[in-house]
Amino acid sequence: MEEKAIAGQDLKELTLRANEGDQDAFAVLKRLSPGWTLERLQCFGMTNAVRSFITTRSYGKEGLFSQLCSKRESELLAASLLGPNPSPLERLLAEQVSLNWLALRAAEMNFEVATEMTFRDAYWRQSRVDAAHNRLMASIRTLAQVRKLQIPNLLQVNIGERQVNVAH
Repeated sequence: MEEKAIAGQDLKELTLRANEGDQDAFAVLKRLSPGWTLERLQCFGMTNAVRSFITTRSYGKEGLFSQLCSKRESELLAASLLGPNPSPLERLLAEQVSLNWLALRAAEMNFEVATEMTFRDAYWRQSRVDAAHNRLMASIRTLAQVRKLQIPNLLQVNIGERQVNVAH
């Protein structure tokens, strides 16, 4: 079975079978995966699994369309953060920012939909929101710092009447 013959729904079904322990499906995916691009691997990797876990916990197994929209929104956020020619570290951090953003939205939703909370429950849920917010801000700061370090520093030197800009 060639990769060209496996597309869309067939690939999804093959992946589901492999994840359920089907050794034949696993063997086909294992043979095909070394040639896959980073984008294709991300569809099946840990980042996508985390997105699925967060959205499934937030919306339940019945909220499929809401799960899809939230996952897509998180993916689009990561893509918009990448910028032109991202380094592997920037790609990793952009994904982390998008996952932290999704986790914050989930914590906020969990807090808002809860009914009849005790003060202790409300405090715990708010602490989850605060912790998610702190993780999001930390990942944003880290991404900004990495980008700042990649920009060459220009040093302006005046020699006589001539101005020279030197990158170092």
